[in-house]
Amino acid sequence: MSLRRSPALAALFPPRLSQLLGPIIVAGSIAFIVALIVITSGRLDLTASTPHPEGWADLLHYVFRRSVAHHAADLKPPADLDADQRVIKGAVYYSRVCANCHAAPGFGQSPIALGLRPQPQYLATQIKLFDAPQLFWIVKHGVKYSAMPAWPTQDRDDEIWSIVAFLRILPRLDSARYLALAGATPDPAAAPAPMTTEGSSHPDIVMDSAGPLPAAAYSTARPAVAFGRGTVGADAAQACVQCHGSDGAGRPGAPFPNLALLDRVTFKKAVTDYATGVRHSGYMQPVAAQLTDVQIDALAVAFTARRRMPAPQFAATPAQLAAGEAIAIGGVPAGKVEACQNCHEINRADHKFYPAIAGQNRWYLRDQLQLYRAGHRGLDSPVNPMPRIAHDLDDAQIEAVSAWYAAQPPEAPQPVAEKPGTAATKR
Repeated sequence: MSLRRSPALAALFPPRLSQLLGPIIVAGSIAFIVALIVITSGRLDLTASTPHPEGWADLLHYVFRRSVAHHAADLKPPADLDADQRVIKGAVYYSRVCANCHAAPGFGQSPIALGLRPQPQYLATQIKLFDAPQLFWIVKHGVKYSAMPAWPTQDRDDEIWSIVAFLRILPRLDSARYLALAGATPDPAAAPAPMTTEGSSHPDIVMDSAGPLPAAAYSTARPAVAFGRGTVGADAAQACVQCHGSDGAGRPGAPFPNLALLDRVTFKKAVTDYATGVRHSGYMQPVAAQLTDVQIDALAVAFTARRRMPAPQFAATPAQLAAGEAIAIGGVPAGKVEACQNCHEINRADHKFYPAIAGQNRWYLRDQLQLYRAGHRGLDSPVNPMPRIAHDLDDAQIEAVSAWYAAQPPEAPQPVAEKPGTAATKR
C-alpha cells in the first residue's frame, strides 16, 4: 500500500498551513456575500408568529445560561439576602412588573407574553436552574435579543437583591401567600388555579402560533395574569398603596418609606426627581414617569395632609438603640462625623430645610445611608453633606442610627445637644 498522498488529498491538506490561507479567504468571502444577499433581500422571517426552528430555542437558552454562569461567578449576595423585608419588597415589584410575562403562583401566563419570541418562562418552575448571583445578573442586566429588560438604573443593587430574595422562594409559594407578600387584594370572583410546580400539563389556553409549549417551562392555565396592569389609572394614589399603605406610613414588615412625614415641597421634588431619573430607583421611576405634574401635585397634597405617624416598627436591641442615640446626638468624634441632630433637629422649625426622619422606616433609612456612602445618591447637589458623612460610617453604625431614628415619634424629635464649635454653628 503506497503512503504517497494523492493529488486530491494534497490539494485539500497542503503540507504548509500558509497554503490554506487562500482557500479560507475565498470561502469566507463567498459566505459573506451570500449572507449579505440574504440579509438585504428581506427574505429572513423575523415574525413572532413563526416559531423558532427546531432546537434553536434550546441553543439560545444554553448559550444564555453559560453566559450568565460566567459573568455571575464572582458576585457575592448580601448577608441578609433572605430577610423578610427583602422578600416583601421583591414580591411587590414582581407582582407589578415581572408577573406580566412570567405569571405567578396560581395564575397562568398572558397570551400576549406567550406570543413573544423567545417566550418568557414560567418562573415558578424555572428559578431552580439559577443560583442567587446568576439571578442578580439576569435582573440587573437583562437579556439581549429577548423581551427581558435591564434594571431601569444600574446604581441600585439593593433593589435588585430584593427581587432575587423573592425569586428564591417563589417555587414554594401558593397563590394566597404570594398575594399576601405582594400586598395585592385578591378578587373573590377570580379564584386562582391550583398551584403546581410542574407547569400546565393540561393547558386551558391554546396558542395557535406558539408551537408546542413544554408543560414544565410555561403555564397556560387560567386565570392568566392581566398584561400591563401596573399602569397608573385615574386614581394615582392607588398606585402608591401597595408599597406605602393607605395611610402613607408604609406596610408592616416592609422597607418602604413613610410618606406621611414629608412636606409638599419635599414630596414633589422626590417624585419629580424619580420621574426624570435625577434620583435613581427601579421601583419608583417606572411609576413616577407615568405621572403628570398635576397628578404629582395632587399626590403631594393627599399624602402630606395625613396625620404624621411613625412607620411600622422593627425590633431593635437596647444596645443598638443606645449606639444610634450616641451617633444622632453626639456624632462619631473619632471619625469626624457630626451629630445627625445638628441638621435634622432643625426640621422642627423648618422641615423644608432638612428632611424629617424621626419615625421614618428603619430599613429605608439604612438603604439611603448606604446609597450615600456608595456615591449613588446626593451627588446632584454640591452642598449636600450626606455623601461625606455616610462615607465615614460603617455598617453597624448605619444600622444603629437608622434604628434609633425609626423609634422616635415624628411629632417630638429629640433635642440637639449644644456643642459650641460644631459644624452646625457654622452653617
